[in-house]
Amino acid sequence: MPRGGAKPQVAPQVARTRRQGAFGAVAMLAQPADAGARMLSTEAPNQTGLAKRLAFFVGGLLAGAFVGSLANMGLILAGSAVLPAPEGVDVNDATSIDANIARYSTAQLLVPFVAHAVGTLVGAWLAACVARRGGMAGLASSLVGALFLAGGIYAVSLIPSAPLWFDALDLLGAYLPMAWLGHRLAKGRAADPVAR
Repeated sequence: MPRGGAKPQVAPQVARTRRQGAFGAVAMLAQPADAGARMLSTEAPNQTGLAKRLAFFVGGLLAGAFVGSLANMGLILAGSAVLPAPEGVDVNDATSIDANIARYSTAQLLVPFVAHAVGTLVGAWLAACVARRGGMAGLASSLVGALFLAGGIYAVSLIPSAPLWFDALDLLGAYLPMAWLGHRLAKGRAADPVAR
């Protein structure tokens, strides 16, 4: 007991709590809601960044496939103008090409190979340049290479009489290696900021 009738001392923390009263309780209850709001505010930019990354990836993939196909077709047309198909061959008919494939020279056979390789290279390079803004350059260029490879496999199936060396050269050299090279060339450019 304190002497002389002095009032008992109240701990400062207890006194502070008494002074806050109901306002202190309200403030304590408001803290979790405020923390949740902060959590939501940090999640929203992350979701926006993911959407941007996906947009760059899809945009790069589509642009690479489209431009690569244009380059492929342009080189085939240019090569056919310089080295036309043997007389009597309908280049728009796979059956006609297959029936006359033995009449094609090595130079004539190399025209589609060069077109396939350059088309894949250009497409993979463009896909990587765009998709790198989202950090997905490797995936985009690889998918472009896989897409062109699927087209090459289909073309080989349409012309079963083509020389084995040409099929091997085309399928093994014109697609996935060119996609890898396109990705490497894109990495050699100045780094672009990753979307956030």
